Amino acid sequence: MIIQISHLGVNLNHQKILRDISLVFQPGIHYIVGLNGSGKTTLLHSLAGLLSYSGTILMDGTDISRISTQGRARTVAFVQQRLDIPFRIPVYEFLLTGRFPYLNWLGTYSAEDRQTVEESLQLLSLEPFRQRHLHEISGGELQKVLIARALIQQTPVLLLDEPAQSLDPRNKEFLFPFLKELSQKGKTIICTTHDLEPLEDESVFVTGIKSGQIVFSGKGGNIRSQLMRDVY
Repeated sequence: MIIQISHLGVNLNHQKILRDISLVFQPGIHYIVGLNGSGKTTLLHSLAGLLSYSGTILMDGTDISRISTQGRARTVAFVQQRLDIPFRIPVYEFLLTGRFPYLNWLGTYSAEDRQTVEESLQLLSLEPFRQRHLHEISGGELQKVLIARALIQQTPVLLLDEPAQSLDPRNKEFLFPFLKELSQKGKTIICTTHDLEPLEDESVFVTGIKSGQIVFSGKGGNIRSQLMRDVY
């Protein structure tokens, strides 16, 4: 799926957070980098349809404002930094909610829905936690659960807001190659990050945002010094 952003602007609390952002995201992995407060998360919220904005956002040529709630849930999955769940729910049941956009007319989960959850549990090594409540697992384990739930939505677009922030080194080493593998299967992945190591991959796309404006846009590789100068 191709995402085209034209002259995107976002104001929050009478402050300009994003200013005249124009970008194109094609299938592949795109990293968004910048200081805290630069507008990275606001950009993801805009793409997920969670904020009011000026300008246009097109997904395969369709304005996202014209896509139904269910249609958007079948198009975009969003892994946010924080998720406050006010009730106790086991990991397995929480993962099943990722299939909401595909519920049948009876409102029940199909065998295919449950099989999709089982595959994600295995893929992300979450099987030992299936009956644990979300409040009983660590921050890193919860982050993996959120990623698994997003995959269970089976959307062409995946948004991730600093998905590695709670992960230990071993899981970080798993995450970034895993995202690359997903992107090679045709997903459009847009991921904010403070980790510079994955940006050394020449196959990824990198956008740097500073004070709500794009100050860097290009391919990954030997770009660390330029990012430190222009973005940070």
